[in-house]
Amino acid sequence: MNNDYSLIRSGVTSGLVFLLILFIIPLSAAEEPLIYLKSTFITTLDPGLTSDVYSSEVISNIYEGLVTYKKGSIGVEPGLAVSWKTENDGKKWIFKLRKGVRFHNGEKFDSTAVEVNFRTRILNKKKYYNWNRVNSHISEIGVIDEYTIEIILDKPFVPFLSSLASPKHMIVAPSSYRSEKFQPEGTGAFKFSKSVKGKYLTLIRNEKYWKGEVRIPKIIFKIVDDVAWRIIQLKSGKASILTVRSSKEYEELRGRREFRTLSAPSVRVHYLAFNTQRGIFQNRNVRIAFAHLINKGPLIRRIFQNFALNATTPIPSNIFGFNPNIKDRSFSLGKARNLLKLGKIKDGARVSLYYAVNSKPIEEIAGVIKRFAARVGIHVYKVPLSFKDLIKAVKNKRHDMVMMGWSADFPDPDVFLFETFADRKSEFNRSGYFDPELTDLLVRARETIDTGKREKMYFRAQEIIARDCPWIPLYNVNDILVYNKKVKNLYMNQLSYVIFGKAYVEEN
Repeated sequence: MNNDYSLIRSGVTSGLVFLLILFIIPLSAAEEPLIYLKSTFITTLDPGLTSDVYSSEVISNIYEGLVTYKKGSIGVEPGLAVSWKTENDGKKWIFKLRKGVRFHNGEKFDSTAVEVNFRTRILNKKKYYNWNRVNSHISEIGVIDEYTIEIILDKPFVPFLSSLASPKHMIVAPSSYRSEKFQPEGTGAFKFSKSVKGKYLTLIRNEKYWKGEVRIPKIIFKIVDDVAWRIIQLKSGKASILTVRSSKEYEELRGRREFRTLSAPSVRVHYLAFNTQRGIFQNRNVRIAFAHLINKGPLIRRIFQNFALNATTPIPSNIFGFNPNIKDRSFSLGKARNLLKLGKIKDGARVSLYYAVNSKPIEEIAGVIKRFAARVGIHVYKVPLSFKDLIKAVKNKRHDMVMMGWSADFPDPDVFLFETFADRKSEFNRSGYFDPELTDLLVRARETIDTGKREKMYFRAQEIIARDCPWIPLYNVNDILVYNKKVKNLYMNQLSYVIFGKAYVEEN
């Protein structure tokens, strides 16, 4: 999955009647629902359509893939497939499937179910456009027998196996695609129950889960976009789990005895992209000048404290292929002025800066960019938009600059660089940047099995990007989950999604 995302505003008020019903009848701690506070509602429950972190986390608790990530590792292990082998230099993959698994609606999981999933997404290219961009290397899928499936690639794709563990590749009951309206029927530990858009979504346990007993009876993903109200609900016991989205939440909750935390470096990068196809940012000197206008390291530490790390390349530092030799350009108004002079930019030039509303850190960074650009004679006018409108605007390349985030479908450098830089026409190439050497490197890197050679290709790719500066990588968020200490066995996977399959609530 290639994920653009940002913190976007949803409805604050939850259904009061719904919550009252929950607390009228006393339940044991083990049978109470887990209320998980979120800032944003999902966009879809169809794995093939998911392109945001909020949907992907829910999807990861309803469905399963052929393979899954090993705990504490970027490697994979059996999921709905029990074994696999590859032939023809990595172009043919044969999977033996798990027997005895049923979808939530009772349908049998088998080779036909896997084939229906892949063929539905491959054949409906318009609806599953983004899925097909990621999976353009798949040329054929076929059933060998009831529990053996074959996938043919037109060329080797090194991250292929890892990609199958991502939410976008999780398997849906075939009937889900045959009904007029998509039905979220998976094989996972939890079943979809109901939702009210912008307010809450409820999952209930799968009583017939093939891995065994699921101890959490119900999970309520409750949308509360107000920071103070989220903290109050967690402290009062009205909610059990909170994904920290601000340094204010972090400072309010850390160290309290009634809570525990899970923390991991995310596979997401926030960035400032320049539209290299129009205006002053067609000039590389101007782009580099802006890199000298942001004292980025201290700025990120001040805004986020321990909540985020300064990003120096589009690949996060915890991902294979990260080039540690690339450093931020120094903060220097003098260097910025000289570069603007080389670019023949006159005082008074006006440029737009697009970003999503209701994110205080992003708003603060936008203010810093505007303030220091003014000191070198450039007027930056800010354009805060809803996330939906932001996506539309940057897709049509209306921006001069845009601040957004990019999230990995699976932990591989290909995800961070190919879609965002290899193809000028890609909707995810927010800068419209293209370099023939870079594109050639990224195409060859996804086909190169030798790990050492592949790493060198990605090191060189990041050097080219740093040289031409179509992006300024801003920061990588540290994903932090705060939860009531009675909740046990929560797990945050490699993509920072909370997985509830083995969780339970300890009795008093």
